[in-house]
Amino acid sequence: MLQPGDPLRLLRVPRSFTMVRGVGLVYIKPHQTNPLHIHPNIAEYLHVIEGSCEHRVGDRWVTVKAGDTLRIPLGVKHNARTKDEPCRAVIVYDTGKRRMEVVAEQTHGRGRYER
Repeated sequence: MLQPGDPLRLLRVPRSFTMVRGVGLVYIKPHQTNPLHIHPNIAEYLHVIEGSCEHRVGDRWVTVKAGDTLRIPLGVKHNARTKDEPCRAVIVYDTGKRRMEVVAEQTHGRGRYER
């Protein structure tokens, strides 16, 4: 089991298995978030193994908890945030050559919007 401060562990997947090319374990500390971003060349799958987090997919926030799996389609903006508890998850990409592009959040008028 991963502990806080453990490094990201990448698992090897045989090249003959074409659907999955990148697998990792991630730990998100309480009250943390990552930047809003897209992956222009891959879909991402997140399976929570412990704790919970809120994940924005497009313009919608969803809560995922241990046992839940979330699919983020190619090119869809997303990010995660935790509240009072940490989150451990397995992340799977359909290519080993993941690209990530940060998407700027902008304030416009009285509300927020992302482009």
